[in-house]
Amino acid sequence: MNLSQALRLIRASGVELVQKGDGFAVRGGAAERESVKPAILEHRAEIVTRIRAGTLACKSCKRVVDERFVCWTCQNRPCESCGRPTGSPFIANCDPCALGVN
Repeated sequence: MNLSQALRLIRASGVELVQKGDGFAVRGGAAERESVKPAILEHRAEIVTRIRAGTLACKSCKRVVDERFVCWTCQNRPCESCGRPTGSPFIANCDPCALGVN
């Protein structure tokens, strides 16, 4: 299982990884946390590395984003071209980049 698959499994189980200092905290029910514990332990070092690099946590709420950098809590996604917020988790490019204005 790669990191993207592990993050999908964690999200699907209802467990949240939340940035806490240089690491992360795990939130969710005991049974849910226990069910994804192997995936978290397998990818712990990579999760921590990406959190420290600022590529895994949402800049607003500090929750872990998915493989497309979507924060489902904030319902936002950075533009794939320039990095500005698109205003929707389903839109890949902001309006200026989509229209070729940049």
